[in-house]
Amino acid sequence: EKIGIEAKQPNSAIRKCARVQLIKNGKKIAAFVPNDGCLNYIEEN
Repeated sequence: EKIGIEAKQPNSAIRKCARVQLIKNGKKIAAFVPNDGCLNYIEEN
């Protein structure tokens, strides 16, 4: 799932993130995606 997370003060940017599920323990976390173009390589299942 692709999501946007707001940055903390004093920045007002929306960081590109993806909610992923870890394989080893099944926890869901938000992982930072470094560039805008990198979102195109992420497949949603």
